[in-house]
Amino acid sequence: MSKFIITFLLSILKLATYSQNEMQTVDQLINKTEPGWPLVQNWISKAKNKVEVLPACPSKAKDALYTTQVTTRSPMGAIVYSSGGLLVDGGWIRILGSGHQSLYSYCNPKYNAEKFWQAKNVLQIAELLEREFTFTYIK
Repeated sequence: MSKFIITFLLSILKLATYSQNEMQTVDQLINKTEPGWPLVQNWISKAKNKVEVLPACPSKAKDALYTTQVTTRSPMGAIVYSSGGLLVDGGWIRILGSGHQSLYSYCNPKYNAEKFWQAKNVLQIAELLEREFTFTYIK
Protein backbone atom coordinates (compact mmCIF):
# COMPACT_ATOMS: atom_id res chain seq x y z
CA MET A 1 0.00 0.00 0.00
CA SER A 2 2.81 2.42 0.85
CA LYS A 3 4.46 1.74 -2.52
CA PHE A 4 1.22 2.69 -4.25
CA ILE A 5 0.95 5.96 -2.29
CA ILE A 6 4.58 6.87 -3.01
CA THR A 7 4.13 6.09 -6.72
CA PHE A 8 0.92 8.13 -6.81
CA LEU A 9 2.54 11.13 -5.10
CA LEU A 10 5.57 11.00 -7.42
CA SER A 11 3.25 10.90 -10.44
CA ILE A 12 1.40 14.00 -9.25
CA LEU A 13 4.68 15.77 -8.55
CA LYS A 14 5.91 14.92 -12.06
CA LEU A 15 2.72 16.25 -13.64
CA ALA A 16 2.91 19.45 -11.60
CA THR A 17 6.48 20.19 -12.69
CA TYR A 18 5.78 19.25 -16.31
CA SER A 19 3.04 21.84 -16.64
CA GLN A 20 5.51 24.58 -15.66
CA ASN A 21 7.63 23.87 -18.75
CA GLU A 22 4.94 24.47 -21.37
CA MET A 23 5.94 26.57 -24.35
CA GLN A 24 4.39 29.99 -24.69
CA THR A 25 2.18 30.76 -27.65
CA VAL A 26 3.23 33.24 -30.33
CA ASP A 27 0.66 35.72 -29.03
CA GLN A 28 2.23 35.53 -25.58
CA LEU A 29 5.70 36.12 -27.05
CA ILE A 30 4.71 39.19 -29.08
CA ASN A 31 5.04 42.25 -26.84
CA LYS A 32 2.92 45.08 -28.25
CA THR A 33 3.37 47.49 -25.33
CA GLU A 34 7.20 47.54 -25.23
CA PRO A 35 8.54 46.03 -28.48
CA GLY A 36 12.29 45.71 -28.87
CA TRP A 37 12.34 46.50 -32.59
CA PRO A 38 12.48 50.33 -32.16
CA LEU A 39 15.61 49.84 -30.04
CA VAL A 40 17.19 47.70 -32.77
CA GLN A 41 16.23 50.27 -35.42
CA ASN A 42 17.86 52.97 -33.28
CA TRP A 43 21.07 50.92 -33.13
CA ILE A 44 20.95 50.43 -36.90
CA SER A 45 20.52 54.15 -37.54
CA LYS A 46 23.56 54.93 -35.35
CA ALA A 47 25.77 52.18 -36.76
CA LYS A 48 29.06 53.23 -38.35
CA ASN A 49 28.90 50.42 -40.91
CA LYS A 50 26.06 49.79 -43.35
CA VAL A 51 23.36 47.50 -41.96
CA GLU A 52 20.88 45.90 -44.34
CA VAL A 53 17.62 44.70 -42.82
CA LEU A 54 16.28 41.68 -44.69
CA PRO A 55 12.48 41.48 -44.84
CA ALA A 56 10.72 38.82 -42.81
CA CYS A 57 8.11 36.40 -44.07
CA PRO A 58 5.23 36.63 -41.54
CA SER A 59 4.62 32.87 -41.34
CA LYS A 60 8.34 32.08 -40.95
CA ALA A 61 8.65 34.86 -38.37
CA LYS A 62 5.93 33.35 -36.20
CA ASP A 63 7.43 29.87 -36.48
CA ALA A 64 10.91 31.13 -35.62
CA LEU A 65 9.62 33.15 -32.66
CA TYR A 66 7.71 30.15 -31.32
CA THR A 67 10.76 27.91 -31.71
CA THR A 68 13.17 30.30 -29.98
CA GLN A 69 10.68 31.16 -27.21
CA VAL A 70 12.11 34.69 -26.87
CA THR A 71 9.75 37.65 -26.47
CA THR A 72 9.78 40.52 -28.95
CA ARG A 73 10.59 42.85 -26.07
CA SER A 74 14.21 41.66 -26.25
CA PRO A 75 16.43 42.64 -29.20
CA MET A 76 16.92 38.98 -30.09
CA GLY A 77 13.20 38.28 -30.26
CA ALA A 78 12.61 41.53 -32.13
CA ILE A 79 15.19 40.63 -34.79
CA VAL A 80 13.75 37.12 -35.15
CA TYR A 81 10.17 38.38 -35.49
CA SER A 82 10.66 41.65 -37.40
CA SER A 83 13.38 40.72 -39.88
CA GLY A 84 14.70 37.91 -41.98
CA GLY A 85 18.11 38.87 -40.66
CA LEU A 86 20.67 41.66 -40.63
CA LEU A 87 23.69 41.98 -42.90
CA VAL A 88 26.35 44.21 -41.37
CA ASP A 89 29.10 45.70 -43.52
CA GLY A 90 28.05 44.00 -46.72
CA GLY A 91 27.46 40.63 -45.06
CA TRP A 92 30.73 40.30 -43.15
CA ILE A 93 28.58 39.92 -40.06
CA ARG A 94 25.28 38.11 -40.44
CA ILE A 95 22.68 38.18 -37.67
CA LEU A 96 20.02 35.60 -38.36
CA GLY A 97 16.39 36.56 -38.00
CA SER A 98 13.54 34.38 -39.18
CA GLY A 99 15.38 33.52 -42.41
CA HIS A 100 15.81 35.06 -45.85
CA GLN A 101 16.85 33.63 -49.18
CA SER A 102 19.94 35.84 -49.44
CA LEU A 103 21.34 34.30 -46.25
CA TYR A 104 21.37 30.80 -47.72
CA SER A 105 23.89 31.66 -50.43
CA TYR A 106 26.55 32.25 -47.78
CA CYS A 107 26.25 28.61 -46.72
CA ASN A 108 26.52 27.30 -50.27
CA PRO A 109 30.09 26.27 -51.20
CA LYS A 110 29.38 26.71 -54.93
CA TYR A 111 28.50 30.37 -54.34
CA ASN A 112 31.74 30.94 -52.48
CA ALA A 113 34.01 28.70 -54.61
CA GLU A 114 34.91 31.53 -56.95
CA LYS A 115 35.68 33.89 -54.07
CA PHE A 116 37.41 31.82 -51.41
CA TRP A 117 39.89 28.97 -51.78
CA GLN A 118 38.49 27.21 -48.69
CA ALA A 119 35.08 26.81 -50.33
CA LYS A 120 36.73 25.40 -53.46
CA ASN A 121 38.49 22.83 -51.24
CA VAL A 122 35.14 21.85 -49.69
CA LEU A 123 33.79 21.12 -53.17
CA GLN A 124 36.87 19.10 -54.09
CA ILE A 125 36.59 17.05 -50.88
CA ALA A 126 32.89 16.42 -51.53
CA GLU A 127 33.65 15.25 -55.08
CA LEU A 128 36.39 12.92 -53.76
CA LEU A 129 33.94 11.41 -51.25
CA GLU A 130 31.40 10.90 -54.02
CA ARG A 131 33.94 9.03 -56.16
CA GLU A 132 35.58 6.93 -53.48
CA PHE A 133 32.69 6.03 -51.20
CA THR A 134 29.65 6.42 -53.46
CA PHE A 135 28.68 9.26 -51.18
CA THR A 136 26.10 11.64 -52.65
CA TYR A 137 26.80 15.28 -51.95
CA ILE A 138 23.61 17.35 -51.96
CA LYS A 139 24.23 20.22 -54.35
